Amino acid sequence: MRYSVPEGFRDADPNIFTPELRAQVRLGVLLGCGFAFTLFGVGGLGSLAAFVIGLVARERIRRSGGRLSGKRMAWWCIFVGGFLTVFVTAVWSEWFWRHSGFRAR
Repeated sequence: MRYSVPEGFRDADPNIFTPELRAQVRLGVLLGCGFAFTLFGVGGLGSLAAFVIGLVARERIRRSGGRLSGKRMAWWCIFVGGFLTVFVTAVWSEWFWRHSGFRAR
C-alpha cells in the first residue's frame, strides 16, 4: 500500500484533526500575534492589542478546563502589553502637554 502526501490543505481530510487540536492551533497563532505586538508596538496600539489578546487567550484557556496550554504566554501579553500601553500613553501625554502651547496660569 502506498501513502500519498496531500498537495495542500484542501486535499487533507479535515476529520483527522480533533477539536482540541484545532483550538490549540488557533490559540497558538493568537498568542504568537500577541507576542509580536509586545515586541513591535506601533505607537502604543500594538501594546494595547497584545493586552487584549492576552485577556482573550487567558479566558479561552480558563474555559477549556486545562485542555489548552499557553497560560504563560497569555500572562506575558497581559503584563507586558499592559505596562507598555500605560508607558506609551504617559509618554504621548507628556509630549502633547509640552508641545500643545497650553500653559497653566
